[in-house]
Amino acid sequence: MELKTILEKKGISIGLTEDECDFLDSIYLPSRYPIGSALPFFYPDKNICKNSILIAESVIKEVKNLVE
Repeated sequence: MELKTILEKKGISIGLTEDECDFLDSIYLPSRYPIGSALPFFYPDKNICKNSILIAESVIKEVKNLVE
């Protein structure tokens, strides 16, 4: 969400919804900063992983379009 906010302040809009940002934050932050989080006792299941990959692929596509 922080990256999306920074981009929007610079006039760059990406197609991530707030829900998608919250979802990615819920996976990223505990994996990056595990102290006090559910990890390592919680592991994302197949659906969570698939959803993460789909979102990442859409972001990659948007970034490529912006830099071309």
